[in-house]
Amino acid sequence: MALLRRIGTAGKRFELPVKEQGKRSFFRLWKIRAKTDRWSVRPFPTEPKQWRTHWAGELPDPDGGKRRWASWEPYHYMWIIFWYVVWKYGYYQWKFINFDYWANEEVIWQMNETWCREVETEYLWVMYNRQKDGKATPYD
Repeated sequence: MALLRRIGTAGKRFELPVKEQGKRSFFRLWKIRAKTDRWSVRPFPTEPKQWRTHWAGELPDPDGGKRRWASWEPYHYMWIIFWYVVWKYGYYQWKFINFDYWANEEVIWQMNETWCREVETEYLWVMYNRQKDGKATPYD
């Protein structure tokens, strides 16, 4: 019985193809690839099972090739990339390093300083008195 188990009932020659049926080894693929030469390769691709409409309303290439760009397409895509990517990025970068941001921080910093508060109170006091006297102020 041990001898039968070791040899196999059907033998290795018949058992191996069944075991390796689903496997794709390098050598199997190479065997398939090695068969393709200029005599066995079909010169034209097979016809598609069904024709489908294209997103740009174009007819598919009858030779099965990829769609070629129209003459306007590269410029169109460059225009889109420029305005929606490059220009937008540059705009927001400039907005980020804008002087308004620096000015806001500077003003906030100065407003928190005591000398600025004293100057501001003096200015507001003068404006208050001018308004009380009926004189023109920047707030009128």
